[in-house]
Amino acid sequence: MSTWNDRSARHAHEHHPVWLDAVFRTRPDGRPYPAAVTTIWERGADLQTRFLPDINATLWLEIYWTGTPIAITAHVTSAATTDESAEMEIAFAGGDERSRAGMERLLASLAARASGHFERRKQASARGVRTFRV
Repeated sequence: MSTWNDRSARHAHEHHPVWLDAVFRTRPDGRPYPAAVTTIWERGADLQTRFLPDINATLWLEIYWTGTPIAITAHVTSAATTDESAEMEIAFAGGDERSRAGMERLLASLAARASGHFERRKQASARGVRTFRV
C-alpha cells in the first residue's frame, strides 16, 4: 500500500516531469537543520520566474522536518509579472505545530534567498493555510 507521500511524489513526477529533487542541509547562517530537509522543486531560476508566468502553477513539496513528514501544496492565487508580487496559498497537511512552525521558517528562508523578500500576508490557522507574498 502506497503512502500519501509516495502518491504525491508520483503525481508530481508524472504530471510535472521537469521537476527535480533538491536537498537543503544547512540554515542560511551555516548551522545544520535538525534533520535533512528534502523538497521537490520545479526547475527554474527563482520563485518569481517559477510561479508568475502561470497562475495555475502548482508546487508539490515533500518536507521532512525533525523526522515528521509534512505534505505541502502551493497554488498561485494572483497573476503578476516578474516585476511584481504574487500571492501563494500554502496548505500544510500532517506534522505537529512545532514542525509546521519550522516549515514556515524554512519557506521564509528559501523565499528570501530566491527573491530577496518574504512577507507573511495572513493566516487561517483553523484550516492550516498560510498566504504568503513572494
